[in-house]
Amino acid sequence: MIDMNFERSIRDIAEHYGEYEQLIQTAEECSELAKAALKLRRAYADPDVDAETQMNSKAVLYGEIADVLIMCEQLMHLEGCAGDVMHIISEKLKRQMERIKAGNRQEVSG
Repeated sequence: MIDMNFERSIRDIAEHYGEYEQLIQTAEECSELAKAALKLRRAYADPDVDAETQMNSKAVLYGEIADVLIMCEQLMHLEGCAGDVMHIISEKLKRQMERIKAGNRQEVSG
């Protein structure tokens, strides 16, 4: 999925700006993703919202997801923590699957 150009770009951008600046940028991108997710949810919930508006909201969401993933990749590079993060992801997914199997519909993943 990830090619060498991607990894090289992640590394070069992260090292160019440094961790301090990329922490700030990550926070900004996460905020933008949260806003885009809420906007799309509102678009889905409102019966008066047309398909074009929903499609535009989806496009914004997808762009923000990409921005956040890029920033997360940079932070994992700068911190050298990709293995640790993948382990934590695995544990969180396992825990959530156990909740689902137990019939718990109230707790959400994360």
